[in-house]
Amino acid sequence: TLFPYTTLFRSVIKNNAKDLKIVYTPLHGTGNIPVQTILEQLGFANVYVVPEQEKPNGDFPTVSYPNPEDPKAFKIAIDLAKKIEADIVLANDPDADREGMFVRDNNGEYIRFNGNMTSVIIAEYLFSQMKEKNILPENGAMIKTIVSSNLADAIAKVYNLKLYKTLTGFKHMAKVIRENEEHNGPKVLFSYEESFGCIIGTHVRDKDGIVAIMSLCELAAFYKNKGISVYEQMQNIYKKYGYYLEDQHVIMVKGAEGAQKIKEIMGNLRNNPLQKIGRYNAVSISDYEQKKHKNLKTGEEKETTLPKSNVIYYELENENWCCIRPSGTEPKIKMYFGVKESSHEKAKENLESLKSEMIKIVERKLNENYNLDSYTNIIAGKSGVVRKIYAEDGEKQDELNTYVFKDSMNLCNISWHYQNADKKILNDLNLEIYKGQSIGIIGQSGAGKSTLADVILGLHVPQNGEVGVSPEKGYRSISSPQILYPGTVILKKNRKQ
Repeated sequence: TLFPYTTLFRSVIKNNAKDLKIVYTPLHGTGNIPVQTILEQLGFANVYVVPEQEKPNGDFPTVSYPNPEDPKAFKIAIDLAKKIEADIVLANDPDADREGMFVRDNNGEYIRFNGNMTSVIIAEYLFSQMKEKNILPENGAMIKTIVSSNLADAIAKVYNLKLYKTLTGFKHMAKVIRENEEHNGPKVLFSYEESFGCIIGTHVRDKDGIVAIMSLCELAAFYKNKGISVYEQMQNIYKKYGYYLEDQHVIMVKGAEGAQKIKEIMGNLRNNPLQKIGRYNAVSISDYEQKKHKNLKTGEEKETTLPKSNVIYYELENENWCCIRPSGTEPKIKMYFGVKESSHEKAKENLESLKSEMIKIVERKLNENYNLDSYTNIIAGKSGVVRKIYAEDGEKQDELNTYVFKDSMNLCNISWHYQNADKKILNDLNLEIYKGQSIGIIGQSGAGKSTLADVILGLHVPQNGEVGVSPEKGYRSISSPQILYPGTVILKKNRKQ
């Protein structure tokens, strides 16, 4: 027996085996035979394996990225699920250590569960039923990574479990499991990270997608027996603990100097700690590179207990959080976000707001973090005369052309979007602002108000369109509207015209 609880509800599985419809895909990998074998042994009769992806094939001909983290990998499986009206759609990655899931909602649509949702619904099922059967240990424990959902914290608290937090990677969880076994510590019942991987029990020391699939099928049968779908159970969990939502964002920093830019950004964040991210005040900052945790309210500092790692974690007010780290293998910055609210709508709105504000901060620093020897220092004097001074090889030279801003500033066909994002925040926007004029920018949350202001201020450079001013004679395009404001000094990398 892999774990005692898996044998407790075989009668429930047997009673619902004919009613529960499961679509499964191994994504051309190794999971097919183990999953079919174990589900058959447990009594699941209606398991539909995606035929196009059933057999191992290292070329992965039907998917661009064979990973359950990618929703596009489920396309063929979802098509099959719609035909047979499946209750759940499951997938393993090629080596079957990760699992992903789509579930059918009350409208018949298939909804994606992210890695946090997939794991916490297993955890809630596991702990609640162990408690009901009086087999939940008094010294039980749960492990999650620091970038996983705080919903795990709430669940652990309700079931009186010790919660361990580790860096990303199951080697860190395995170390906790081993140390607890060697020193008779709390018994680890469940471990997971947000990237679609978990360990149920301690039978292995790495994420196990096969047992996770088994558990998801079991809980689907259990709740179906109670007249509840997996989708409805997830909503019940939110109602019980609060609406926790999470997201990620990656910024690629291309070019030979990409790694150096990322290093400078992380250094800047350490030297100038963020006190606020958008509307959220920071409560504490954990810098795992410097092994330092600081309470921003009291000023108290203490040493972090996790291994040294280039990670900065911001605990924000109202149980919200943000974390940033560079990739260990590629020139990119990874950001993680989490919020808690009283409704799904509020949580979704706040998550988008937090994500947007942190992305702005990082992209702003990307534009700022260059070697100063190759910057342009742009100065606007009180007279309104604009002069560009170039710093090249330590020597400053005045630009040949100067002009006076007299009339208006113009935004012509401006379009702007975040890096690696298809959706345009601004799309072919045109606007004229006269010198001395006050304007108001009004719109709903996420409409692009702050983005427009950042373009006007020059903090964002539009991908399309032109920002310009009308001086005394004719019209002149400018690369950075900050120069319109007297007394401001900014740094901008030189561009070849």
